[in-house]
Amino acid sequence: MTNTRIRVAAALAALCLVGPLAGCTSGDTATSVASSASPTASTSIAAVTASPVADGSSVRKSPSANRSSNEAAPSYSGPAITLSIGTDDSPGVPNADEIVHFVDTVKDLGGGKITIEPKWHADGDGHLDWDQQVAAMVQSGRLDLALGPTWAWDVLHVKSFEPLQSPFLIDSDALVAAVITDKALPDQLMSGMPAAGVTGLSLWPEGLRHPFGFDGPVLAASDYHGKTVRSPESAATTAIFKALGAKTTAEEPDATTMVGIQSEYAYSPNGTGAANVTFFPKVNVLYANAESYGKLDDSTKHVLAAAAAETQKWAIDRTDDVKSGAAFCDDGGTLVHASADDVAGLVAATKPVAETIASAHPDVIADIAALKQKYPRAGTAGACAPTVAVTTHAPGAAESALNGTYRFTVSAQDFQQAGLPTNAAINNAGVQTFVLKNGKVHFTLDPSGHEFHPAGTNQPDEVDGTYQIDGEQLTFWFPAYDNEMDRFRFSVTDGGDLKLSLLETTGEEAGIDLLMAGKVWERIG
Repeated sequence: MTNTRIRVAAALAALCLVGPLAGCTSGDTATSVASSASPTASTSIAAVTASPVADGSSVRKSPSANRSSNEAAPSYSGPAITLSIGTDDSPGVPNADEIVHFVDTVKDLGGGKITIEPKWHADGDGHLDWDQQVAAMVQSGRLDLALGPTWAWDVLHVKSFEPLQSPFLIDSDALVAAVITDKALPDQLMSGMPAAGVTGLSLWPEGLRHPFGFDGPVLAASDYHGKTVRSPESAATTAIFKALGAKTTAEEPDATTMVGIQSEYAYSPNGTGAANVTFFPKVNVLYANAESYGKLDDSTKHVLAAAAAETQKWAIDRTDDVKSGAAFCDDGGTLVHASADDVAGLVAATKPVAETIASAHPDVIADIAALKQKYPRAGTAGACAPTVAVTTHAPGAAESALNGTYRFTVSAQDFQQAGLPTNAAINNAGVQTFVLKNGKVHFTLDPSGHEFHPAGTNQPDEVDGTYQIDGEQLTFWFPAYDNEMDRFRFSVTDGGDLKLSLLETTGEEAGIDLLMAGKVWERIG
C-alpha cells in the first residue's frame, strides 16, 4: 500500500465503472432443476430491435417520443376492444411501471381504440405462489395478458427460461439487453410457453438480483449454511440456495427467521447489500392466453407487438444497476463488496446448478456465454453506508481485541481481474502485512513489482496509522496517505482472521476495496 496507490487516482479515474441497466424475487420448495426439450417453435410476436447498450436514462418519455422520425406508427382500423393485463404487483414498482408504459403505448399506437386494463394484485391474498396464481388466471382465460418474472414458470413445468437463472452467468444489464434483443434467444427462452396454454410476446428487463443480509452482509457461501433466504417461488432459485446450504421461503421478510433476501435496489430492501454479487437477473415476460390471443385480428396483434417492442426499449433505457445502487445509497442504504475469494466460493458452490441447467439447455447457454464475451460486466455499485459521524476515541478493549499480525497477498492478476491499471499493480501488488496494537497500525508492503522502498522515502512501503472500533465498524487513518480514512464493516473468524467489507474511503474506492477488503486477513501472530 504505497502512496502511489493512493495517488494513482488520475489513472484510476480513467476506468469507467458503469454498466447499463438493474432487478426482484423468487423461491420454491422444489429442489431440482429438471431438463427440458430443445426449443423448436418460435413463439414471440415482437420483432425486437432494441439496442443492448442502454443510455441509462430514467426520464419517462411519451410513446410517440420514443419513435424515430422514420419509424411509422402501426395503422389500426379495427374495432374498439378492451383487454385485461394482470400482475401480482401494485403501482409504483418496476413491474407495474412497465405495464403502465405498455398500456399507454398500446393506446397511442391503436389510436385510442385498444384499451388495456391493468388488474393490480390480480391474484388476491392468502397464498405464496402469487406469480403462478396470476399465470393460472391467464391460462384459464380470466386474464387476457399478464406480466411476470420468467423464473416463476419452472414450477409450472415450463423449463425453457432456466438459462436466465443459471447462477452468475448473466451479471450485467448490458448482457441482459443483448440476450433479450438477440434474434434467436427470446424465441428459444419462450419456447416452453405454448405447452402451458400461453403465448410469449416479449421479454423486458427489470434488474439484477443481489443478496441483502438482514443482520449484516451475506458474502461467503458459509454465510448461507443452515439459513433461510426470502425468495419468491422458483425451482431454479431454490436449487441455487440449496447448493449454498440454505432454504428459501416466499413468506414476508423476517429478520428473526431469515438471513436475508435476494432482491434489487429498486425495491429498497432492508439489510446490507453485496453489490458485486449478482446471482441472476430478473426478466419479466409479457404473455397472453393462447386461445384468446389467436382470435385477435392481425392489426391488433401488430399494435401489441409494436407496443411490446417499444416498451422493451424503454425498459432497457431505464434499467441501470450502478445508478440504482447509487440511489439506494442516497436513500440511506448500505452496500458492501464481497472479496474475490468469497465470490469464487459462491460460484464454486453453485456450479452443480449451473451445470445441470447447461446440460438441459446447451445451445442457449453457449449463445449467452458468447454474448457475455461481447458484453462483459463493466462495473458495480460502489460501497456505501449511512453517513455516521465517527468521533475518534481513545483505544480500549475493542481495539486491543484485534491486537496481532495479519498477512495476505494481492497479486498482479488480482489487479487485472478487478479492472485496475497495470501501474497500480506494479506499485501495490505483493505481500501486505498489518500489525494492529492498541489502536495503532503498522503497514508493510513487500512489493512484487518494484524494488522495496524503506520508510522515509518518497514512496513508502511502510507506514504507520491508527484504527478504532465502533460496533461492527473498523476505521483506519493513514496520515502518510494524505490523511486517508478507510471505514469497513468487519468480522472475526473462529481462527482469528479478519474479513473486511468496505463502507467508505477518502482514497480511491476500487483500489482500497481490493487492497484492504479483497482478501481475508490471515492472523499469523
